[in-house]
Amino acid sequence: MKLLSFIFSLCLSIIFSLNVHAKEYGGRWDDESIREYLMKYIDLTKAQFEQRALRLSKVTDSPFLIKYAEFTAEQKEVYEKFLADRINDRDRETILRVVLKDLEAVRAKLAEAEKKAYEVWEKLPKDVQAEKAAEVRGEVYGTEMSSSNLGVLLDNSPSMKPYLDTVREEIKKIFPNAHFREAAESGLHLEYGVPIDIVKKEFGDAWFYAEIPPTGVNPFDQKWHQTKIYENIEPHYRQVGLERNALHALIALIKLQEADTVYWFCDFEDDIEPHALKMLKEAVAESKVKLYVHSSNRRPKKALTQIIEDSGGEVIRKRIR
Repeated sequence: MKLLSFIFSLCLSIIFSLNVHAKEYGGRWDDESIREYLMKYIDLTKAQFEQRALRLSKVTDSPFLIKYAEFTAEQKEVYEKFLADRINDRDRETILRVVLKDLEAVRAKLAEAEKKAYEVWEKLPKDVQAEKAAEVRGEVYGTEMSSSNLGVLLDNSPSMKPYLDTVREEIKKIFPNAHFREAAESGLHLEYGVPIDIVKKEFGDAWFYAEIPPTGVNPFDQKWHQTKIYENIEPHYRQVGLERNALHALIALIKLQEADTVYWFCDFEDDIEPHALKMLKEAVAESKVKLYVHSSNRRPKKALTQIIEDSGGEVIRKRIR
């Protein structure tokens, strides 16, 4: 009974958490918003697959053709109803499981081909690398920062969007080549709606915030790609969870884009999970990156402030006009 009670409580907490996130995106979940975000997840996943297949084809000199499974006549009828927003919850869940299972099968084939392409890439002659860009020094909102590879994370939740253009302009004046990322969260969480033991990896969902691998980096390393597609997690939950993960946006900037300095602009209205804070602390320390946090509202918690100070960075409190 205790186990059942725990599972029930856990499910309620996940549902409540996701409903809160839905509100941040403009209201509670309805059929239209569910369809919008789950189709966004499916379409973006397929677009990523196409890019990976194209890269494979160029490096291995043989075309990698993506082939999705054919629907049965019954499945096709259900899917067409789904596309037309004429479907009940049970049928939607059934057809999505079919789609997600097929996406996972394609992802697995890509990953297998990329293992071989990884080895091919490693044996290619290395071109002469461009000289490292000269370090740039400048002030951002009165705080001196220096960086040859600046990463910027902006909180793009509805309450923060009015400030983002101003912040971008301020940063680009000094650091025109900065890597900009956006996440609709001002806290730190491992994942939303995904079991921690499944996704608690070194890079987690950082792939979602990664750009094309920098010159000289093997693009077939699986850290650049989604590691699994979950049949039992509805795509609209998954998509919002991806878009709201400030932790993995920071991990992407630090470990994948190899930023030497990170500037994080947010209001700290969201909670910070201890496990997520630990993951950020380890990433900052291992990569020896300077972390600057600019809060438009609340001061960061003491534990986060310590990470910032230990990195050689600073908490910026200047108001944005």
